[in-house]
Amino acid sequence: RWVLMTAGVLAWLGLAAVYAALGDAGVARHDALRGNVGLLAAMAFTLMVVAWVGWIERPSAWLVRLAAVLGNLSYGVYLFHNAAPWMLEPIRASLPGPWFALLCLAITAIAAQLMHWVFEAPCRRYGRRLAHVLDRRRPPLSPA
Repeated sequence: RWVLMTAGVLAWLGLAAVYAALGDAGVARHDALRGNVGLLAAMAFTLMVVAWVGWIERPSAWLVRLAAVLGNLSYGVYLFHNAAPWMLEPIRASLPGPWFALLCLAITAIAAQLMHWVFEAPCRRYGRRLAHVLDRRRPPLSPA
């Protein structure tokens, strides 16, 4: 498990370093990277996920809750991760890089949480209620 986790983290950090060094234009000129950065990042992440599966036999309640909260935010983070840097571009030069990144992260997390509260959770509840009603209306399966 440690080998898989280490390989995944190193691959992910290595890809991030290559991307940071080359930038969008450099990646676009590179035959192996062009169009494949997301795939390579997913492959590195897969190694990390495989390492985690079954690592913790009985996760504590706080870890389960943390996983649920982060899972609820994941789609919103996916949707909004490029919005904050774009919105904050006018003040980018006036902030040190780490502070700019933290501000973008905070705005992204807040937007993801708001989207979850306003759209995702109500739609999920509605879908579950509808599925329950439709399931009760379905006639039982007859034996073959």
